[in-house]
Amino acid sequence: MLRSEKIEQCGLIEQSAERFMQDHYPFARRRELISTDAGYCHDQWREIAELGWMYVPISEQFGGHGGDADFVSVLMREFGRHNYHSPYFASAVLCAKLLETMAVGDVRSNMLSQIADGSAIVSAALYERQSRYDLCNTATTAIRSGDGYILQGTKVGVQYGNAATHLLILARTDGKQHDSTGLSMFLLPSNLDSVSFEHYSTHDGGRVS
Repeated sequence: MLRSEKIEQCGLIEQSAERFMQDHYPFARRRELISTDAGYCHDQWREIAELGWMYVPISEQFGGHGGDADFVSVLMREFGRHNYHSPYFASAVLCAKLLETMAVGDVRSNMLSQIADGSAIVSAALYERQSRYDLCNTATTAIRSGDGYILQGTKVGVQYGNAATHLLILARTDGKQHDSTGLSMFLLPSNLDSVSFEHYSTHDGGRVS
């Protein structure tokens, strides 16, 4: 893409985001939404999906806009200006990139498609109380059982776990707790009976589980 074309597209994304925030997310509306259980508006989530914003962080080979950091940063800057809260970063940016990198075949293509159209919201369950942001310090285990695995453990700091339809869980399939090897990512629906949540609000009105 030529630099002039990129600048033009960034400008269009910025204008679209600015208009949306002015029309749909004034401060009074923001204060109303962050006081709800969800912490964001489901109707607005569908609207930003229709605007194509979910496609922006996803690479072209998977049907997205290209995954260019410049385009993503334009959106994130407008979100920051208006202190906009939604699962956008957790699902469309972080988890979409994790799926692009780690998932394969139909799992990858199907989940990226669902993230892009807004029908799936994926949250990453990476951290644990003792890990202090050291992902190698993972005590959650994944034990082989038949054709699958049994996962056991507790995660913290799961962004918008309250909205997630799916979870990406970091778990240990081999080795000791602090080993840098033996770690795998598992994708599973969040509504399983064996999965339980404790949701809470952050100081700025976001949601974490």
